[in-house]
This record gives sequence, C-alpha cells and structure tokens, in this order.
Amino acid sequence: MATEILRLETRLQELEHQIFDLYGRQFEAERRHVTSLAQNSRFARGIALGAPGLVDKARLRSPHFLAGQTLGHPKKWEASLLRFVIRAAAKLSANSTFTAYSLGSVAPLPEGRDLRFHRQDLQERSLVRADRPPLEQLLALIFSQPTARAIALVQWNDSIEEVEPNRFRFVREGHWRIDVDSGQFLYTPSSRITVKFGAKWLDAIRSRLSQSPKLFSELVLDLEQSLGILGLDSEAEDPETVLGRLVGVGLLTLIPPWPSEADRIEERVHQMLRSLPPFPGLEPLVTGTEILLRKEKSFAEASDPVRAVADLRESFVKLALSARRLAAIADGNVASAPAAPGLEIRPHFYEDVLLEPAEHNADDTTFHISSTTVERLQRSLLASARLAGLFNTRHDALHTLAHWWRQHHPAREEMPLVEAARGFAPIWKGYLPFVRTAGGSIMNMFDPLGSDALDRLRERRLGLLRKSSDLVSQYAEKPELEIADLERLASQV
Repeated sequence: MATEILRLETRLQELEHQIFDLYGRQFEAERRHVTSLAQNSRFARGIALGAPGLVDKARLRSPHFLAGQTLGHPKKWEASLLRFVIRAAAKLSANSTFTAYSLGSVAPLPEGRDLRFHRQDLQERSLVRADRPPLEQLLALIFSQPTARAIALVQWNDSIEEVEPNRFRFVREGHWRIDVDSGQFLYTPSSRITVKFGAKWLDAIRSRLSQSPKLFSELVLDLEQSLGILGLDSEAEDPETVLGRLVGVGLLTLIPPWPSEADRIEERVHQMLRSLPPFPGLEPLVTGTEILLRKEKSFAEASDPVRAVADLRESFVKLALSARRLAAIADGNVASAPAAPGLEIRPHFYEDVLLEPAEHNADDTTFHISSTTVERLQRSLLASARLAGLFNTRHDALHTLAHWWRQHHPAREEMPLVEAARGFAPIWKGYLPFVRTAGGSIMNMFDPLGSDALDRLRERRLGLLRKSSDLVSQYAEKPELEIADLERLASQV
C-alpha cells in the first residue's frame, strides 16, 4: 500500500512538472507572439501615436524574443504592449486609432444572408488628425489678431444675470490662457465671475446675438451704425474695443466659423488662414499648416512611425510658436515677437483608417447588410435602451431638482441659470459622489429630499426587475430572448 502511494505521488509530481512546463512554453509563445505584432506597420503606427517609446522597446527586443532564447520575467513594456493589443482586438472605442472604417449600405438580401461583402479590392487610406485641445489653443492665439478675429463667430453667454445696476454675474466657460510667467498654456476651469459694465452696451449686444452667433466684423458694423439709436454715441470706447473687453472677461465667446462637430480641424484652420487678407505674421501660419497637413497625409507611408510622430509634433509646435508670435504682434509687443516666450503645447494625434475600393466608381460601398437585420437590431436596441434608461441615475437628479424647485419657488416658471445652479449646488455636491458609488446596486437611488416622484420611480424599477427576472428564467434553456418579449417588457417602462 505504501509503495503504491509513493508511486502515485511521484506520478503526480511528474504530471505537475509537465503542466508547469507546458504552461511556461505556451506563456513564452504568447509573449513572443505579442511582441511580434509590433512589426505590423499599421499596429506600430497606432502604438507610436500613443506611446512612441514602446515601439522602439518592442522592436529592439524582438530579435531576442523571436530567436527562441529563454525569456526572463515579463517586463513592464510587455504589459503596456499587451494593453494596446487588447484595445485593438476588443475595439473598446468606435473612435480608436486601431479601428478601421468602411462604407456599407442597407439593402434587401436573400433569406439567410444577413451580411454580404461585395468588394474585395480594398485599399487603406490613412486619415491623421490632431486632438482638439491643442487646436483650440492654436485658435485662441490666432483670434487674438484683429484681422483673424473679424471672421470669428461671437456667441453670447446665456448665464448672465444683473445683481445690481451695471453689475453682472455669469459663469465663464473653461478656456485656455497663456501664463504670463511661464509662457505655457493653462486650462482654466469654469468659474463664476462678477463684473461691472454698462447695461446699454450689454442690452444692445444681447439683442443682436439672442437668435444665433454673428461674425465679429458684422457685429462691430451693426453696432457702429446703431450708436445714435442706442444712445451710445457719447461713449468713449468704440464697439470693437468694447467687444474685445467682453471677450476677454468671458461674457462673449469667439468660436470658429464651422460646425462644432466638424472633424479635421487643421484643414479648416488652413483654409481659414488662406482666406484672410495679408497681415504681419500670417505667412508663417499658412506655411506651417501646409507642412502639418503634408506630414499628416504622408504618415502612413513613413518607414519609421516613431520618427514620423516626432515630425508631426515638431511641426505642430512650430506652428503654435508662429501663432504665439502673431499674438505678440497683435498685443503691440513687436520687439519681443521674434523671440516669443517658451510655449508648451503637447499635441496628440490620432489615425483613422478607411477601407475603400481600389478603383472608385458610383458605388464606393464595400458591404451590404440586410434591411431585416437592421430592423431587428433597431428593435432590440431600442427596447434595451428603454429598459436600461429607467435605471439611469440622471432621473434621480432631475426629479430632485424639480422637487427642490417646487419647495423653494412654487410660483416661478422661469429662473436664471446662475440662480438655479447656486440654489441646487449643495444637492449637486451630494449627487456627484453618489454617482461614483452607485454601481453597487441598480436599486441605489439619490433621494435627499424624499420626493414622491422618486418613490413611484422606485416602485416601477422594482416591478420591472421582477418581471425581467421572470422573463429571463423562462428563457434560461433557450438560445436567445425573443425581441417581442423584450419589447413587451420595455412597453411597461
């Protein structure tokens, strides 16, 4: 008996060694495979845009990894590379650098054919773009020049309220500014500001911007032509100076003359600069944007993605320095303009890859998806969204805000935004930490005021949970949930 036990123990030890050996070999094989992915040009470009040093480390160690030599303990750079691999494989973001796009169409397809690719001659087109914050910093510098400011749109700050004669309070949106001492761009978060200003000027400007933003030059001209009618002809300051002061304190905001959702902003900046009449400092900006756009377009063909990313960032910084010199000239500081103070801008770039037919024709789509499939997806997603939306904590905040309003201002139908924000601020301070911790249970509710509406919402949520639990139990042995049942459940939300 003892001999048999010893034999079994020995056999178990041998099997354990074999399992550990097999695991070690497989683990090393996966490490080699992950490292080898850095040789893929498109994947390497995506890594280089986010972490240039990681590409160099992976490529430097690839020969050692691929030569079959014994590997030591995993290094930090391997874990970083693995995170990029997971992002590329899992497509955690629709706008990820590692996500390729292609055009498709919805069309009737034969029964059983949900998806059909009809173009195989596909080629990649790289679309590199700069991140928005550095571009916003760049525009802030460009709009400091009067000629460029003339084609900017002027937007009114709706949060303004008059607290006493010629004294106004408003919320200034977050904005970029240059720190006088360091010369760096700093982001200033939203804050509440109080200023003294002539009510006549503000009333005149507000009436002209109440419907939509206006071009700065058009607004200046309109005010100049209306000074007598508005009773402002005796004022010491001209309209352009007044508007500049209001932009400076944040009562007015300058926005570029294109939609806020527009992409490829650098191209629009270049077109805007080319449309301006000549003025000192303009030519370096036009040349700088041309160089930046050229480097963006040639990025995918670069043999060394790390060097290409460095060139992109260097081009952007040079462009920003040209804009800084332009701002110095606009401020009348011509003497220091050629040697502007150091400007620290950290531009980031992203690459979108479009898969398109190698030969263009009337139909540039690469796949068809069945219209019945799209309809089925829409029905399922809409029903799921209605179910999930009922448990969104924003409902708790909105009901609480309504309850606070009924308690404190039962006779008022309207209220200035700043006043409402100031009154609701103590409750909002409690809501923010609640959102961070509410994930513990979907039945956690934010109800500091004991709202009747939230009591009813709590009952509906409980009822829906019971019904959904019953529905799931019915389909526990079935491959999928019927959309019709999901819709019936959602109709009770």
